[in-house]
Amino acid sequence: MSPKVSVIMPVYNAGNWLFQSVSSILAQTLTDWELIIVNDGSTDDSGYILKQFSDPRIQIYHQANQGVSSALNHALNYCKAPYVARLDADDVALPDRLQKEADFLDGNPDYGLVGAAAEIIDSDGKTIGWHRHAATNSRLQYGLLWDNYFVSSTVMFRRECLVKAGEFPRSNDLFDDYGMWSSIAQNYKVANLTEVLLKYRVLKSGLSHTTGNSIIRQINQRRINIAFHFPSLTSQALNALSHCGFRRTQLAPTEVRILFEGFSHKFVVGEDASEIKTDLRDRFQNTFRLITPTHKGFWYNLLRPAEKLIFKFLLR
Repeated sequence: MSPKVSVIMPVYNAGNWLFQSVSSILAQTLTDWELIIVNDGSTDDSGYILKQFSDPRIQIYHQANQGVSSALNHALNYCKAPYVARLDADDVALPDRLQKEADFLDGNPDYGLVGAAAEIIDSDGKTIGWHRHAATNSRLQYGLLWDNYFVSSTVMFRRECLVKAGEFPRSNDLFDDYGMWSSIAQNYKVANLTEVLLKYRVLKSGLSHTTGNSIIRQINQRRINIAFHFPSLTSQALNALSHCGFRRTQLAPTEVRILFEGFSHKFVVGEDASEIKTDLRDRFQNTFRLITPTHKGFWYNLLRPAEKLIFKFLLR
């Protein structure tokens, strides 16, 4: 008989925290799980630590170092449960994580993915902050246009989602998860539980720290997401929107207004409509400019308030 949840864990040189991470699955209140671990060519004592576990629900596979995405996709090949949960080898699942996320998916058959809030800890386990992302489907569908709104080690999704979403992208940084969660959200509703169900470890050398290449991949994923919802966008508008927050592009006021109306019609809905519209307005003002910044100094500074007034009129 298949288990309820397949937990997939990629491991690479995580010896300092691996025992605690695996133990957090052994301590789950939901006991009907399988843990599929892929050791991605670790050169520390990770392999030795894994040998200490004899629970028959744990499966361990080894591969030459190919990166976290390859390890995740390798693990997916062995999943038998209807639900798949992600857990990194340095994070700690709280005891009722699997139970509460499985209960949510059981009770909401139109949802394909659920995450949760997380406590952020440092290498010593000290609390240094909290991840509390948007919770509702409407807010997340909009938010995923721009960024990853899920703590990846809290995510549980239906295995059937893989039919349309495919495998994890293979660029081996934190935006691989962004690509996967975005693909699932294009076909299913998604949610975040507001309860803290994970201790999320931040390491100075970890993938959670953004690099120049990661920004490029984020921009590329934004372009894919926006084009999915708005396939008729001009290349100029698509390129400008995907670079939101990184640079501004000049566009005619009428074009800005048409774009804003299109985004509003698609995403400014439900109980989060006011919050989404405020965020959308801010993003548009940070994406487009209506005046040419040819003349620096006095004249440009004089025109900037006028531009803000025009935006206020356009983005209603």
